[in-house]
Amino acid sequence: MKPAHAVSLIETAYRLDLTTEQWLEGIAAAAAVALGSTQGAMAFQYDASGGDWVHVAGTGLSGLSPDFARDYFNHPDMPPEAAAAMAQILKSSRVGSLRSVFEGLAFRPVCDVLDTYGIDDMLAVNGLDPSGRGCMLLIADKKREHSPRTAQFWYRLAAHVSAGNRLHGTLKSLAQLGTDPTRGAEAILTPTGRVEHASGPAEPRPAREALRDALVRIEAARAEGDDVHRAVELWRGLVAGRWSLVEHFERDGKRYYLAHKNDPELAEDRVLTPRERLVLGYAELGQSNKLVAYALGLSSSTVSTLLGRARKKLGVQP
Repeated sequence: MKPAHAVSLIETAYRLDLTTEQWLEGIAAAAAVALGSTQGAMAFQYDASGGDWVHVAGTGLSGLSPDFARDYFNHPDMPPEAAAAMAQILKSSRVGSLRSVFEGLAFRPVCDVLDTYGIDDMLAVNGLDPSGRGCMLLIADKKREHSPRTAQFWYRLAAHVSAGNRLHGTLKSLAQLGTDPTRGAEAILTPTGRVEHASGPAEPRPAREALRDALVRIEAARAEGDDVHRAVELWRGLVAGRWSLVEHFERDGKRYYLAHKNDPELAEDRVLTPRERLVLGYAELGQSNKLVAYALGLSSSTVSTLLGRARKKLGVQP
């Protein structure tokens, strides 16, 4: 895979000028290219925050028959235990074989759908955050075992899909109404990293420096010539556990980056600080400290410290 293909998927995740359907179709198309799939992909938004109930909010297809989504989701005869198991899968970080999931659940109809459309397998990539809401990518693939390094790579891409899904849901109304998106930004930066405006949590010097550093890394990721893993590693999921940096063009063509608050909205906790609750939430999805650090744009040592404090307060052993 070329760095440009992976970066294109990340860039698509943060596009705010698309309708929900266009955004999902764009994510699916970029994911198919990134994996090198010739058959296509499907992306769907979902809400798995309510027990064993899952609500699919929207779907987007690229390269697949329009009927694929209908056939994939239309299973009224799915046993309750299989539905509950699927809900639990959507509540955990996952990268792997879709066919293996349903074979493991002993539920053949979904495998039959893949057979009907001539799809050997699909790579399932779950862009989830601790709120229980996310965007799942299903990319047509041959049945194979992906290396741990490849899985880690897709976990990182999933962090951007998740962040883009949150951001799109929050800000799409601004784009649709033609409202100036800078109104909701906590900071505005030039492509060189100069902070032209900052408010609230973005005002202190450490925050400005974190935003500048993140922007330098983003531009470096876009310029990376050969190493796709390095390109993705450079572009973290969030900045300082709070912001997403989004490219913005003024009417006169001037390019800026907007720093939008985009951390997952979680229920308040009387025991834990918001950041401790956030880090613990990601850990409960099954993510390693390293992946949590990537998703939040924090150092691994900071994640380890916050997670240790949270578990100590709750009396939970590591």
